[in-house]
Amino acid sequence: MVSTSTMLQEGSLTTLSSLTFLTPMFASIFGFLYLGETFAPEQIGGALLTLVAIYMVNYKSIIGEK
Repeated sequence: MVSTSTMLQEGSLTTLSSLTFLTPMFASIFGFLYLGETFAPEQIGGALLTLVAIYMVNYKSIIGEK
């Protein structure tokens, strides 16, 4: 796994900043796993939309690395 300091040194600030949008998603997943919380359909849709948006933001850098 790549650390944030490594990502900053390599200059992928766009990737790093877009990944901060995953924090609420991980909080929801851990709440589901450890606290027995449930997911509403809106939350699942929002999570999927977030993943698609993060992929779209980073798509250019993903292709450029190949």
